[in-house]
Amino acid sequence: MNIKRLPLLLVAVLLSSSSIFAFQNEQAKPDTTLIKLMLQEAYQAEEQGNVEKAKRLANTADSLSQRIDFEEGLAYATLRKGTVLAMEQKFDAALAMLNNGIEKYPGTLAVPDLHVAIGNIQRTLGNCEESIRSFEEALQVSDLFKGLKKEEFKAGVNMNIGGCMEILGDYAGAIEKHLAALEYAQANADTSLMALSQMNIGNVYDEQQDIEKAGYYYERAIENATSINMGRALPGLYNNLALIRDQQERFEEAENLYLNAIKTQREMSNGTPFVQSIHNLGTLYRKMGEYDKSEEYLRRGLSLSKKMNIAVGLYYGNIEMGYLFQAREIYETAIQYFENARQIASDLENDTFLSEVN
Repeated sequence: MNIKRLPLLLVAVLLSSSSIFAFQNEQAKPDTTLIKLMLQEAYQAEEQGNVEKAKRLANTADSLSQRIDFEEGLAYATLRKGTVLAMEQKFDAALAMLNNGIEKYPGTLAVPDLHVAIGNIQRTLGNCEESIRSFEEALQVSDLFKGLKKEEFKAGVNMNIGGCMEILGDYAGAIEKHLAALEYAQANADTSLMALSQMNIGNVYDEQQDIEKAGYYYERAIENATSINMGRALPGLYNNLALIRDQQERFEEAENLYLNAIKTQREMSNGTPFVQSIHNLGTLYRKMGEYDKSEEYLRRGLSLSKKMNIAVGLYYGNIEMGYLFQAREIYETAIQYFENARQIASDLENDTFLSEVN
């Protein structure tokens, strides 16, 4: 069995807070200019998956802003520090920091993006209603922005709402939101928003089992994300397109895509292993009859799932190991792995998982 999404590992990338250019107009001082440049660079580091660099720059910008009492800089530094915590999967700390930013800096242009960042985390945690509420709060304060910036922001937030609508099963509504965002992105040459919109459209078609359309949009999203070195999006995109190629029995293409997902994730400075693709590659090798390779990757996936406390990864890893040893006709070992999976499903009280192993 393949894994598309695991809790605490962001695959579907949402609109990232990007209003770093939207500081209040004021007489520029050398100190404030430096802070703005640092925060801009911190945002770019996040987009490339460079967590350590983003953290360092955000902390420095925060310290400098405190020194000169630069409220706008403090607000954006809080935003960047919160999104870095989310990338590190420290979601409770991230939510606390972002909510504190909204309370402390209510008159700044960072507030809409702070709401967006909270909505992103809530969606990652599976709290769709709370996520939509945060996105709607972001739209309510979007008048802080003017002109093109306001329209860009609203397009991205509506795309995020579409992602939540997909999870809630409103596929038509989700497609409508994503296509509107894509139309805006294409009209304004916004490559980042194009990539995110195309990825989300692909996800919706994927959920509906329309793999031809899903594959088309994933390919377009990869092209756009690659063109701007959008590191955070690429591992998930490679993984999702690989799953499509797997279903189409284009196994060599799927193998290369999984390996690209693993390589791209490894190249990110935070080094968080991409458990989905490691597991999925093990599953693919079983289908290809390469049992030794399959076992190698499945064991790696199990080890990482245990280390990172990903119960769903442990379930799928055990059940897939059962299939592997069943294919090898080592039935006693296969039964033990199936029993492990059944126990995990029981502990999770997950009826879908239990039906798969009973």
